[in-house]
Amino acid sequence: ALGSLPMETRPLDAFDDEQMRAFYDVSWRAEMEDGRPWNGHWTFEELADQLRTPSGDHRLDGVAAYDGETLVGAGVIGRSLHTNLDKAWVFPMVDPPCRRRGAGSALVEALVETARADGRTTVQLSATYAGPEDEDAPAMRFARKHGFHLSQTEISRRLRLPVDDALLDALEAEASPHADGYTVETFTGCVPDEHLASYCA
Repeated sequence: ALGSLPMETRPLDAFDDEQMRAFYDVSWRAEMEDGRPWNGHWTFEELADQLRTPSGDHRLDGVAAYDGETLVGAGVIGRSLHTNLDKAWVFPMVDPPCRRRGAGSALVEALVETARADGRTTVQLSATYAGPEDEDAPAMRFARKHGFHLSQTEISRRLRLPVDDALLDALEAEASPHADGYTVETFTGCVPDEHLASYCA
C-alpha cells in the first residue's frame, strides 16, 4: 500500500525504458490531470531525448520519488553549461493522487542537493496554479515552505481557436479606449535590430 514505507528519491536512469515510461507517466498526470486543462507538457519522446542526450549548451537530469517501490514523483533539474553557471531550474511533479505525502518535499530536497553539488547557488522553480494571484495557493505555500521567494509573476490567459467573430469584436471594443500610443508590429524570423534591446529586456 502507498504510504507504508518512507519516501525516498533515486536518480532517474533515463536509459531504463520501464523506469523512463513510469517517470514520464507520473509527470504527465501531474501536469495534465490536476485541474489545469490549459496546461502543456513534453511528449514522451521530447523528455526522454532531453534526459538521454544532453545538448552542448544545457543539461537535464531526472530524480524519481518512490513510495515503497511505486514511483510517485518525477523531478527534473536543468542547468545551462555556458552561461548562468550559478543557476539551476528545478521542476518537481507529483502524481495527483499521491500528493501531500512527502514526495514533493523529497524531490525538492534532492533536486536542490543536485544543484548544490554542481556548484549552483541559485535555484529557480515555477509555482503554477489556476485562478487569480493568491499568496495562499497551494503551489505558493509549497514553494515558501522550501525557502523559495516570489521574484516574478506571469499571468497566462488562453483563448481556444476558432474564436467567434462576435467575441473578437467585443474584445476589440473593450480594448480600443486603452490603445492610444500603442502599435502592433509583427515579424517572422529574427527580432529586428531596432527592437532587440527592448525585446530582450
